[in-house]
Amino acid sequence: MGPQDSPPNRSTAPLGSPAPDAELAAAGPEAPARAPVARGVAVLGASNGVALLAGVVRQKVFAVFLGTAGFGALSLAIALFDALANLARFGVPSGLLREASRFEADGYPERVDRAYRSSRALLLSVAGALFAATVLARSWIADELFRGALPAWVPPLVAAGVPLLLLANLAETMLTVRQALARIAVGKVVTTVFSLALMVGLVTWLGLTGAVLQIWTGAAVAALVTWVACRGVFASDPTRARGVPAGVARAAVRAVLVVGVAEALHHVAVAGNLLIFRVLVVRELGLDANGLYQVVLGLSRQWVPAVLGGVFIALYPRLAAVSGDRRAVGVEVGSALRLVFVLGVPAVLVLLATRDWIVTILLTESFRGVEPLLRVSAAGDLAALVAGVVHMSLLAVGAVRVFLLSGLAVELLYLVGVSSTIGPLGLTGAVLSYSVVAALSVPVYLVCLGGRVEGRPSRSEVGRLGLGLILVTAAVLAPGPGGPYRWVVLGAAVAWTLAHLPRLRSELAR
Repeated sequence: MGPQDSPPNRSTAPLGSPAPDAELAAAGPEAPARAPVARGVAVLGASNGVALLAGVVRQKVFAVFLGTAGFGALSLAIALFDALANLARFGVPSGLLREASRFEADGYPERVDRAYRSSRALLLSVAGALFAATVLARSWIADELFRGALPAWVPPLVAAGVPLLLLANLAETMLTVRQALARIAVGKVVTTVFSLALMVGLVTWLGLTGAVLQIWTGAAVAALVTWVACRGVFASDPTRARGVPAGVARAAVRAVLVVGVAEALHHVAVAGNLLIFRVLVVRELGLDANGLYQVVLGLSRQWVPAVLGGVFIALYPRLAAVSGDRRAVGVEVGSALRLVFVLGVPAVLVLLATRDWIVTILLTESFRGVEPLLRVSAAGDLAALVAGVVHMSLLAVGAVRVFLLSGLAVELLYLVGVSSTIGPLGLTGAVLSYSVVAALSVPVYLVCLGGRVEGRPSRSEVGRLGLGLILVTAAVLAPGPGGPYRWVVLGAAVAWTLAHLPRLRSELAR
């Protein structure tokens, strides 16, 4: 079930201009209200803020109790968990979100039930098979991938957390379909708080062993909290699901898998790359260097996904509902791009101006080598925000093959960059590859999306884009972070935010 083959709307409205209510209501009067992107980010902002603060505490606890070598060893277990989760997830939650949103809009709740139950059965079966394979291969993983840094019981423990995480993903998907954003936000806060409390207790008591155990406990808490959050919002009715004709059910599963497999392959490539990079760093530079690398990646992978997560929850169902209307797609994508750029520029400026404070407050002196690496990665974070929005838009509008091929091409370029620069440049090469590839991926994804949207950015939007890039480039090249340059960069971040407050208010009012 791909986008409708409707003729393109030849409107010349600027990309991101407000769409008439009639166009945004294309799904019909039965369609659930879709939260605007800015409002979705705002509603989830509190939960993401709590997650960021929890990440700060987590980094500090790991730095104090594990040190750089322990942090490097833990990153190997995290990378394995991410790789297994992405492989077992099969991209099904994204495929289910797209199809369930369309069924919901068309008034077919029984098809939503059937798609959910089929997806759950598939994911748990795959997760069970991966767990069994991991148990059998545990010694090889410990010796070859972990290089003896972690014992053989770690891979099965990590694999046992995957089905719990998948259940949490499916529950959050259905909350998103029903646009229960407040419940999602509260659930994220509760999950974060309880997971953090367990993590602190385990790490302070058991050290590295406790840090590995908290991977499983975090998944368990997420599964329990999202199950409770779904009560009263979504409960699958097996009787109603069985009433769906077999042909319709098979078509729905195929549609879920078409989107899901594409996203799964891309995310497996991403997770696989991160695992390979960590193994390369350990082999070439040692566990201490891998600890520094994990901190740099960890900071980027906290605040960038925090923004993109809110955008995804609001934008993806909206694009799925209007995927046959190129002008409406352009409106939604333009709005999301404008929002992440307005938010991303001051965030990067603050990160650049305070990177020495981050090391002092969040870590310990043994992590001082992170400071120059953050200077290299910050600009890449802004590009990653923009690229993330455009790439997810390709999947949401049904450009599945283009989404997959472009994503795999970018990941291949990333792999070549890291593997060829880590020898001569060390960690700087690995981090520089992240920023360069993130920047290159933006035009690649924009070209891929270009033929699927109507509209273009206005002159003022192009000027704002140029000014933001100039500010970030100047902050990267400026001396510091101490001295007067710190305050100049912070002043620029404040000025940018104040100048765009009216725009943020207008986005929230949509």
